[in-house]
Amino acid sequence: MADKGKSWLKYGCFGCLGLVAALALIVVFLTAIAMFNVRSEKVEDRVFTQEVPGTSKEPVPSKRRDIPETADSPVPSPSSEAAPRPTPGHVILHLSQGEFEIKPAPPGEPLRVEATYDTQSFELQESIDKEAASGWNYRVDFRQTSSSLLSPLKLLMGGSRPRVRILLPVDVPISLEAHMSEGGSEVELGGLWLTTADINFMRGGLELAFRTPLHQPMERLFIDCSMGGIKLSSLGNASPRLLKVDHSMGGLDLDLRGQWVQDANISITSSMGGGKVYLPRDVVIERVGAGRPLLKDDTEVKPPTLKLSVSSRMGELTIID
Repeated sequence: MADKGKSWLKYGCFGCLGLVAALALIVVFLTAIAMFNVRSEKVEDRVFTQEVPGTSKEPVPSKRRDIPETADSPVPSPSSEAAPRPTPGHVILHLSQGEFEIKPAPPGEPLRVEATYDTQSFELQESIDKEAASGWNYRVDFRQTSSSLLSPLKLLMGGSRPRVRILLPVDVPISLEAHMSEGGSEVELGGLWLTTADINFMRGGLELAFRTPLHQPMERLFIDCSMGGIKLSSLGNASPRLLKVDHSMGGLDLDLRGQWVQDANISITSSMGGGKVYLPRDVVIERVGAGRPLLKDDTEVKPPTLKLSVSSRMGELTIID
């Protein structure tokens, strides 16, 4: 019986060694493929521009009363006051597995996409429909065409990481729909004429900001993020009438400060993660404690009222006044 037990032990050891050898061969094989892909990369720069109806080299005067005019501000002529509203557009972005930047273009400039990527492993497509029923539709798709299993190995061996920058026109009304995943995204939307925005993000890091006020307050801003860390800055400068933030599995840094100019309903939901929520001043806050005393002011203008609903599960959200 003892000899039989030793035999099973010997066979077991050989089996484990065989399994380890097989795994080592797989690792060597995948590493060799990754090295070959790195050496065969074909990294190119691509630039796309699209003129859209309503773009003009002259800045469009802001409709927001809270933005003071300066000596350099354009003075609209009587004819420009009666000018028709620029044709609205809908921008749809599907971006994955790269580093992405979305920001305003200089006044009067068209839609523009600047990208640097391996054309043998990634695909970039863009199109515009200027005859859509509701105005014009613009779409950008960026995705990986090769196996994503080798991506970490390629990066470790000096492979390139794709970068895509999208510039949006500031002088036409835009509704934005952005779906981003598996990468890092830096989004600056301040100064745009943004009517609505739906931002969906998963697996990676997202930084979204409104560092300057929009052309006019937004109607709706929805942000849905999962499996990643996100930082949302100066959302008050967007002043959306309806704001919804849904976040799960990661850290959340949410800054509601900025220049609120209209009442808003705000819903913040977080699960399986913690974070901080920074409240603005010079507004009335409802559903968070007893509210905040208003600053004494000689004017009779009532500040905006923000109806705030915050819920968290399996993690704590700290409210910072």
